[in-house]
Amino acid sequence: MLDQTKVPAGDRAPGYDPGRDYDVRMDAEDASAAEAMIAALPSNQLGHFTIFRPLIQEYFEALPGMERSEGDLYFTVSLERFRPVAGEEVIELTAADAGLFEGCERQRRWEDMGEEHRVFGIVRDGKVATSTGVAPITPAIATKRRVIAISGLYTETRYRRMGLGKRLVSYVTELILQDGHAPLYWTEPDKVASQSLAQGLGYWQIAQNMTYLWRKV
Repeated sequence: MLDQTKVPAGDRAPGYDPGRDYDVRMDAEDASAAEAMIAALPSNQLGHFTIFRPLIQEYFEALPGMERSEGDLYFTVSLERFRPVAGEEVIELTAADAGLFEGCERQRRWEDMGEEHRVFGIVRDGKVATSTGVAPITPAIATKRRVIAISGLYTETRYRRMGLGKRLVSYVTELILQDGHAPLYWTEPDKVASQSLAQGLGYWQIAQNMTYLWRKV
């Protein structure tokens, strides 16, 4: 799979410089397939590549002049390994609840959310103490489980180290599993507390994306 996006310089917003010529999300079954896709890329242009499969990551790291950066970590959990935690009430939030975010460190951009994107949170003292987004990342097919992403978890500073984030993720994970779908929790490599939260609920890491800057010559 090769998903290439190129934005001509003339179509970019004034003053915007992404620092590269094009972006690519790449996946392949083996190194020969990756090599064939690279052969189709433009020469003398700087590409930004996002790659999940370890085999293709190894192939890229052997290319001359490659610059690598670590990307997000991805976790999942099964019904058998899930370890739920009880705690405070979790509610679903909509644009009508925007007032609960007033004065909070993290705001929700309701206008940017897709139709299937949902937001859940825990309210303390009349304000959202912690919230997270939940959205499917695979198409709806009646005969197949969907992968449902849990992302954007944020706990207001004054409410941290109280277990609220873990309770929230536990709640939405249970909803996803009860509906027969597969939860996917992702976080950044330097967010150790977030990783521990997921692992404490029974999640295990299944992937890490890597990003590469490379110029084909």
